Amino acid sequence: MGMLTLDRASPYMERINDLLRKKAALGTDDWMSWLPPTPVKDATAQLADQILQVVGDSQLDARFNIRCARQTLLCFYTGTLMQPLYASLFKGLSENELDQMLSSFSAKRCVPNQGLVDILSKYMAMPA
Repeated sequence: MGMLTLDRASPYMERINDLLRKKAALGTDDWMSWLPPTPVKDATAQLADQILQVVGDSQLDARFNIRCARQTLLCFYTGTLMQPLYASLFKGLSENELDQMLSSFSAKRCVPNQGLVDILSKYMAMPA
């Protein structure tokens, strides 16, 4: 999301890797619409369609309904359920180990987000 991103081999990313896998499988970052569909996202869309059919209001926007259901169920509800799991990943770590995790966020340990850097370089270049 920025010019720099966390190195996948950093201590922090290694620690949360399994959690990230679970989030991707569940689609909890549904606001990132470019991510591929998941069975959970598909099931949520089916639920939203069924609710819309029962409500029976032709003025309701089906796509907006699906977006709201996904956001509520996946981002808010499921994401909230996963917060204790995230916190538990750091339980019992020493202050030194926590400092090592936090060092993953220092600019010198991050890597350039090359796609964004290329776009910004192309469109932000000063005219000659």
